[in-house]
Order: sequence, then structure tokens, then C-alpha cells
Amino acid sequence: MTVGGGMVVAVGYAMVINLMATKEVWPFFFLGFELAPIKELTLIATGIIGLAIAVIYLNFTKITQVVQDQTLVQETHLAIF
Repeated sequence: MTVGGGMVVAVGYAMVINLMATKEVWPFFFLGFELAPIKELTLIATGIIGLAIAVIYLNFTKITQVVQDQTLVQETHLAIF
């Protein structure tokens, strides 16, 4: 029974890593493992921190996408003339 329980944990981690196999998600994966052992943080506090970091990250990626789109439009406009 102990071996089976250990296998469930290993398979669970493997599935999570397999789903998160993109370059942009790895830093968050490791950050979660660094925040998890802090005894003062509850699971809810860790989730709130993760949510705040995700919102900040998404806002920054939207801003950079808008800047890239504007640059592309300007380059296209210059190429026409």
C-alpha cells in the first residue's frame, strides 16, 4: 500500500510537469515549490500570492503584445511608403 501511495504522488507530479512543459511556465512551477515549504503561509495565502503573480504576468504580457503590434503596424506603414 505504501508503494502504491508513493506511485500516485510520482505519477501526479509527472502529469503536472507534462502539462506545464512550456518555457514561460517553468519559473512559476519552481516558484511554487519554493513558496510551499514556508510554514507561515497557508494554502490559501500561497494561492492568493500565485493569483497575484499570474495577474501581474498577464498584464505585462498584454502590454508587451500591444507594443509589438504597434511596432508591426508602424513598420508595415513605413514599408508601404
